[in-house]
Amino acid sequence: MSRLSIFKTMLLAAGILGAAGFWPVRAEEQRTPRRVERVIDGDTVVLDGGEHVRLLGINAPEYEPWRHYAQPYGKESTACAGKWMAGKKVLLEYDTERKDKYGRTLAYVYSENGDLINRELAAEGCAKARYYAPNGRYYKILKEAEKTAKADHKGLWGGL
Repeated sequence: MSRLSIFKTMLLAAGILGAAGFWPVRAEEQRTPRRVERVIDGDTVVLDGGEHVRLLGINAPEYEPWRHYAQPYGKESTACAGKWMAGKKVLLEYDTERKDKYGRTLAYVYSENGDLINRELAAEGCAKARYYAPNGRYYKILKEAEKTAKADHKGLWGGL
């Protein structure tokens, strides 16, 4: 075995080198730019081209006026998400699973200036942090944002 092969094996074992032999890609280099066409509710949007995206790591009250159904604070949570995303350019970052059982894309959504919108929604009390196995890259960050919103009686924790 050559010195280079030994070095690559050591890096692979240490988790520094990816299995395909490439240097790992930083998460921000994997982000895909898109435009939000419509906000469905506090944790689901429709992008350009009609793709439905479910924001990972959060759960917001349901709001479905077309079905005459709304959970408490669903309308307010949807308005909060709209403030962050409606008609705006966003960047998507994916975790372990790319689609849910309903065919929606699962993603962390960033504003153009780099804010993790999933976190902002939890921090404003517009959504709760929720772990959806195996997608948990930012769960601790989201849970911390939720705890702060609770302590400050924001959003869902203060009657929106």
